[in-house]
Amino acid sequence: MIPDDELNAIQARVDAIPAGPWKYIQDIDYWSINRVRDDGSIEPILEGKDNGEGDVGIYTFFAHAHLDIPKLLGEVCRLRTAIDMAFDELSQEGDVENAKTLLRAALDGRNLG
Repeated sequence: MIPDDELNAIQARVDAIPAGPWKYIQDIDYWSINRVRDDGSIEPILEGKDNGEGDVGIYTFFAHAHLDIPKLLGEVCRLRTAIDMAFDELSQEGDVENAKTLLRAALDGRNLG
């Protein structure tokens, strides 16, 4: 299990990056990941020389990480909440069936509200 302080550190790193949208640009021997500003101008965030080995997957990963990581952190939080709710149900009511229902709902992505 990832400790809360580690999840918080990951979230802090996400919060520290420039807001998107981001755009990947590749030229013959150059690549960059750029933030597209509201006025349409482009601000390079990460750039380098293309080594010719087809590293597009790496650049695509970086270009999407600012969107993907918050989604993953949110899912971890949602599932932890569901587990906590199920354990609370078990400890307070001893209702195993309702605890199972809560967990199944969380795994199915239903609102536990």
